[in-house]
Amino acid sequence: DLNMPKKNGVDVIREIKEINSDVPIILITGYEATDTYKKLAVDVQKLIKPEDIIAKPVEIPKLSEVLSRYFPPLKEDQL
Repeated sequence: DLNMPKKNGVDVIREIKEINSDVPIILITGYEATDTYKKLAVDVQKLIKPEDIIAKPVEIPKLSEVLSRYFPPLKEDQL
């Protein structure tokens, strides 16, 4: 979330990346096509891949595509 009581989402992403830069982060935002989104996109794209930013309302095929990059499908014996 961008707006939280003590921190904003960009600060949280920065902290996570400082701890482990290999952790994949997928951002879902409701700020698409606003000035806030444009600033957020610039700040966040320095930290995560732009293709991992998903605008609300979330389209399931897009979410599935992004998740599949980080979580390969389970094999039948893993279900």
